[in-house]
Formats: sequence, C-alpha cells, structure tokens
Amino acid sequence: MKPQSQSALAHTHAVREQLAYQGRNYFLIYHFHHVPSSAQATESSEPQVSSIPKRMHSLAATYNMMDSSSDFPYSAHHLQRWFGLNDFVVLGPGADAACEDSEVSQLLSTLSIVLQHCKSPVAVFVPVGDRWKGVYVGYAKEDGVEIRLRSDLYDFIPRSLRHAQLEGLLDLYLNRLGVVNYVSADSSHLSSISDLNISVRYTFMRAKWSGKKWRQDVKLMDAPLNERNESRKTGYFEPGLMWGTHEDPIQALHLAQTWRGIPVNPRRQALIDFPWGAPPYLSIRSLYKDKTMCYLTEALRTLLTAYRQSKFFTHMDQLKISSAGTATLEAMGTLTRSLATTIRPAHFPSAEEIDALIRDIFSENRKWNEHQTIDEPEKKIKAAPAGSLLSSLAAALLNLDGIHAIGLVWTEFVTEVKWHWENGVCLPRTTFPPISYNTALMYQKLQLLNYCISQQNAANKQDTYPNKTVLSKANKLEAASSLQYDGQDDLEEVEDGWSGSDLDELESEMKDKQALDISSESRQGDTKLVDGARLLANKMPLCVPETQDVGYMTEDVLQQTEELFADLGSTSEGAKIRAIIQSASLFSDMQAFKAANPGCVMEDFVRWHSPSDWVQEPKAIFKEKQKATDEKEKETEAPKNNQELPIRPWDMGDGTIGYLSYRMRVADSLWIRKWNEAEPIPASKQPALFNYQKEGQAVIDYLVSITPSKLMEQMTRVSLSCIYHSLECLDCMRIPIVQVQLRTLFKVFTDSSLSGITEEEAEVMCSAVGQFEVLASRASSLLIKLPGEYELVGELLGERGELPLQSTQQQETAQLVFSGEPVDAQEYIFRSWAKRPVATARKATPQRMYALLTNHEFRLSTACTSC
Repeated sequence: MKPQSQSALAHTHAVREQLAYQGRNYFLIYHFHHVPSSAQATESSEPQVSSIPKRMHSLAATYNMMDSSSDFPYSAHHLQRWFGLNDFVVLGPGADAACEDSEVSQLLSTLSIVLQHCKSPVAVFVPVGDRWKGVYVGYAKEDGVEIRLRSDLYDFIPRSLRHAQLEGLLDLYLNRLGVVNYVSADSSHLSSISDLNISVRYTFMRAKWSGKKWRQDVKLMDAPLNERNESRKTGYFEPGLMWGTHEDPIQALHLAQTWRGIPVNPRRQALIDFPWGAPPYLSIRSLYKDKTMCYLTEALRTLLTAYRQSKFFTHMDQLKISSAGTATLEAMGTLTRSLATTIRPAHFPSAEEIDALIRDIFSENRKWNEHQTIDEPEKKIKAAPAGSLLSSLAAALLNLDGIHAIGLVWTEFVTEVKWHWENGVCLPRTTFPPISYNTALMYQKLQLLNYCISQQNAANKQDTYPNKTVLSKANKLEAASSLQYDGQDDLEEVEDGWSGSDLDELESEMKDKQALDISSESRQGDTKLVDGARLLANKMPLCVPETQDVGYMTEDVLQQTEELFADLGSTSEGAKIRAIIQSASLFSDMQAFKAANPGCVMEDFVRWHSPSDWVQEPKAIFKEKQKATDEKEKETEAPKNNQELPIRPWDMGDGTIGYLSYRMRVADSLWIRKWNEAEPIPASKQPALFNYQKEGQAVIDYLVSITPSKLMEQMTRVSLSCIYHSLECLDCMRIPIVQVQLRTLFKVFTDSSLSGITEEEAEVMCSAVGQFEVLASRASSLLIKLPGEYELVGELLGERGELPLQSTQQQETAQLVFSGEPVDAQEYIFRSWAKRPVATARKATPQRMYALLTNHEFRLSTACTSC
C-alpha cells in the first residue's frame, strides 16, 4: 500500500487500501501520527504533569492512552483525540454505507484474529451504523492485556450531569470500570483504583463580531515608515481599489483553557481538590472560511480576459458603441466596484459615469510624491511610479469589465490629455524628464508630453503664478541695468515679487554685466561669466552662452535612431549623415559660444564644453616633454604623423601651459570640422534642435493610434505594479509570512512576459494574487480582532494551528476578545489504574474515558483494559 495523503499541519499520515468481499467493497485505512522534534520542543513550553507511573509497561497503545501531554490534539483524527492512540486501523464498508451490528462483530473479529496472528499491538476500529455519527468499537491486545474500545454518541445529556458535571462524569467512569456507585462502594472496589487523574479543557468560541469591520484601512504613502517594515520602501494604495475577500475570512476564534493530569481522590463525593483556582494553560486557534471570493483576483482575471480579447481588434474605433450594438455591449461590459454607488449594475458605463471616472483620474488632490525614484517593481515590470497618472488609470481599468468599456475609458482619457496639451496645462502626477527608460513606454510618452507643455509655456511666457511677477533672467538683468544702483532705495524698485535668492542672483549678474564693458555690444546670447576665466587670444572674460535644449527621446524613438544608424552602414556617405545627426547639438553649442565670446579659439570652447580634453601642466614639465619628444623623433627619424596636428601651447599666466588633448588634435576630426564651419549665431536665432510642438503632437498621435493589443499589453503591466504597490502598503506586511507571500507574488509577475499570454499563464497569475489576497485578508482580520499581536497572528497564519498564549499581554488580549462568551465545548479525560474485570485480577491495568459535552452533543469514548 502507498501513502494516500499527508497533512503537515496535523503530522498525521494515512495509508488506504480498497478491499472486496462477497460482492461488497470495504476500505482499510492505517492511521499513524507523528510529532516532529520541533513541535515537541514547542510543546515543552507548556507545564507538563507526568501521569504515567514507573510500572507502565511497553505496550504502545496503553502508553499513548495514559500520556497526558498529548491530550486534546487540535487537528488530529477524531479517534486519536478520543482515545489518545497514535497508530490504529479502521475497517468499514465503502461509499459511506452503514454497518449493521452483525457485520460489525464479524469485521472486528476478523481484524482481531489477523492482528494477533501478526503479533501487532495496533488497535483496530470498525464503524457502527451511519458513519457521520462517529460511533466505533475497537480492540487491541498485547502481552495478555486486552483493550476494549468504544465511542458512543448520545442525543441528550443525562440529568446527573446537568448540575454536577465533574462528579457525574466520575460516576460514569467508575461505573464503566465495574464500580456501580463509588459513593456507596466498599473499600475493596475503591482500593483497586489508583492514580486517578483528570484532564479538562473548556473551549470558548467567538464567531460573531457585532458588525465590527474586519478589513484594515490601508496606510497611504505618507505614513511614517517606522509604522511598517523598515526594510521596505513605502507603498502606495490606489484610492477606490478594492482588495481582499468579499466577507470576513475568519469563521471563528477558539480560546481553550486546559488543565492536564490533575490528581483526584475517588473517595471524595465532591471534587473539592480539583484546582479550579490554578491558572490554566491557554491556547488559541483560528478557523478559516473556504472558497472565499477576492476582489483583486476577480478584477485581474477580468483584465487579463480583456487583454486576450484585445488581440482580435486592430484599432480603437472597433471598440466604439453603435446604436445597434448597445444592447450587446451592455451585456459584455460594465463599470463596477469603485463607482458602485452611482453605476447601474449590468449596464455599459454612461457618459456621466465615464466623466466622473476621468475627473477622479486627473484629480490634483491625490497624494503623490513627485520626487520618488523608480522602485524595483517598475524596473522589472516596466510599469509606472506608484500613484502617478498612469497608475491611477491602470487602477481604474481594474474596475472595468470588458474590452469595450476599457476602450471607451481610454478614448476619454486621450481626449483629456489632448485638452491639457492644447491649453498648456501640465499633466498631474507625471514627472518631468529625464525619461525613465525603466518604465512603460506609455509613461515615457506622458513624460515627454509634459516636457513639451512646459516648453510651450516657456515660449509663450505664460504666467504660472498669477499673483507674482515672474521675469526671465535677461529681463531682470535689463531692468536692473536701467537703474542707477547707488543704494538700497534703487534696488527696492525692482525687488517687488522677487525672493531673497533672486536678489542675490541679480546682484551677481549685475556685477558680471559690468565686467563685460569691453566689446559688450558684440556679445550675443551670453548668460554669465566663468569666474577668473578669460579667452586665450584676446584675454576677454569667458562667457557661458545660452544654448539650446536638445530635448528627450522615448524608448521607441531611441530604438528607431539606433536602427537608422545601423542602416546607414559604414560607407563614407553613411558616416557623413551619421555625423551630422550626432553633432547637431555640438554644432549648435559652438555657434552659441562664438556669438557669446567674440575672438575665441577652439581651445576656449574645449575648456568650457569638454574640460577633460584640456591638458594643463607646469611650464618646466611641458618643456621637458617637448624636448624628449623632439629627441625621440630625431633618433628614430620617423616621419611625423599627418593625422595629428601639432600642439599649440597657451600660456595660462599662472606658470602653466595649456593645450588640447590628442583626441582634439586629430586632423579633420568632427570637432575641428564643426568648429571651422560654425558661425557666431546665438541660440535664440538658430533653428530649433527640439521642436516641442512637433514632438508633443507626435505623442498625441501615438495615444490616438495605439492598437488595443498594444494598449492592453502596457496597461496590464502597469496594473500589476499597481496591485503590488497597493498590497505592499497594507499594515499586515509587518508579518514575515505575508512578506514572503508578496515576494512570491512579485516573482510570478516578473516571470510573466505578458506577450501572447495564455489562459493557463493568466490563471497562474490570478491564483498567486488570490493566495496572497486570502492570506492578507486573514492577517488583516486577525489584527483587527487581536490588535497589536503581529507575532501571534503570524503564527496563527502558519502551520502550527493551535498556539499557546505565553505572554501576559497575549493572554489579556485573548481574554478581552472572549469576554462574556459562554463555554462552547467541555472535554474531560479520566485516567486511572484498576484491576479488571474484578478487583481480584492479577494486576492493575490502565483505564481511560473521554467525554465531550456541547449544546447539541454528548459523547463518551472508553478504553477499558483487563488481563
């Protein structure tokens, strides 16, 4: 027989075999229970009371029966709980058929003969009647000791147990041992009973929470980092994004009070010696609901379905609603969850509903850290920063049902973006360049559009702050120069609307302007002086020119440029075109430099533009190098390298000589050619290197013409990142097991290519989200019920199941939770040694009885031995 199942939680194993006899099927199951050393070490923290006398013989079944340390196992097989047996065999009819009394006797007799023949001490059980009642009879034998086992279920609780339960149960126990009434029994009967002890467990259950919320409020990204795990970056939860199970995943909490192996005097009518005042061993366990539905899992599954559907459409116009197809589309898509209070169920979103959603996405009131860096999730998933405009759109798509609804929302989103472009209003919650190539291409496009809008505003000199006069540096300088600056009174005339830093900058620029008194009229496009630097030829102050902004390229444009360079090949014509493209910015800077610095030479430009190519060393060292070079050339008589221009030294006036590096002295190099071609033209009069109007319109065209499949491919990635960041900032992320599950979820996200994703791959992702969502929901609910007990909740979520409450704080928290709750179940275990079946038997043998009392159940399970 091969092992059929194994439960790591209960450490129980079972081996099943199917049998057929006289046309009827039977099952034969061998159960064996194993407690690993780690669990034993954990249990050692509980006070143990030895109830096994030294005279205990080696029979495994009786040893387990009398071992109080294994009383009330939380998830073992019910027979193990009732009789304390770790190993046993169950034989019964298959298909949950009832077993008649005659058949029970036959099966038990057959098993007994077989086990005796095998000399096996393992107990055997046969179910009696309907299987659901849990009525069993059993038998075991070794070393001449017979063990009769029986478990009975009663429909009512005897009257003797209603007021004095413990005394009544002791009466039942002694009655099972053959002592009819222990109160009136003679001393010979009572003297045959020794080492009587009792284990008691009272279980309190709380399943109702009087409408108390179970899902924790998330902490947004501005929450202090020390309130969560310090090793993590702060997450961001998208407003309106529903997460967790639909209902409280906690079915009930159980608190158990346990006393183990308490000695009892059988001669006392009232069990006044039982230590009710002694502190019990407290333990807690949680029961969870099965097959709970989860919001994020359903939303992601719907989004991935829309992603696969998008491949059947080639352009967005195919997703538009037609009057003839409205009824069909209403059945195909609906806007749900985030706008559930305003949207009619099972209807395609109306114009008013879409407008409300777009206003929410573009809201300026959302909290967002514009200075945040691109986190690891965005780098690996290529998404968008948490809380950004694109992230908010992705969260909204998770609340849509159907590709047609997504297409309609996207169309309105693009319309809103076009309005921002046409009216010069920057997009909210979208960072400015440099472009983040680790993010989604869509986010890069929005970054570029924001930059184009800012450039457009600067060109149009739009006033961003209407209550403050803002002047450009040139206008400030011109205004200041027109004044007779001879005191604070004159300066106050240009001070209105400027900050202290503006005034300091103004004073510095005024001094620079006064230093340009020589040939100032010939300078064009200069911005400021370089401290102490002068032109090499005419010793005029060196000025930093106003240069053009070269703009930015998104990932797709950058790739197209690289492909263009590759297509040009290595021909001379291709090299020339490639040089023109690559040197456009350099050529523009050279022209601006010449305009701002009349009489300059190429060495001046290199000193400013590429300082690493300007060599400056003491005169003595320079002369020694030159002398050594000349002598070497004479000795070798080697011809001079026509590809290298001779060094043109410049006396820097501080005892050093400066000259160009070898790279800059290569004959007919790009730098030399462009310098010779450059004319003194200020940047303001040059052709624009970056056409913000053209590039901004190109972004709009990209958003309008994107195909549904390309859109869904990018937005699905952003939605995954949105899910990750939203879950990351939950308070239950303090719990290690939840952190591990989130890392597992993140790995599933990053391992998915999202390119041609199959239904099976989508299900893997949804399953991973569902597993985390259930775990996080359980953790969140437990933290609401057990506030502040992160360690205890983490253990309850693990595989241990029932946990001891060791600290005073944990015990006080648990008692507060179960305050006022009645006892849900009472369990008693009576143990003793007694001579049976008569008081004159050869020796005393171990005896045991288990009793369970609830509001609807009374069970007795006895294990009586004799020799």
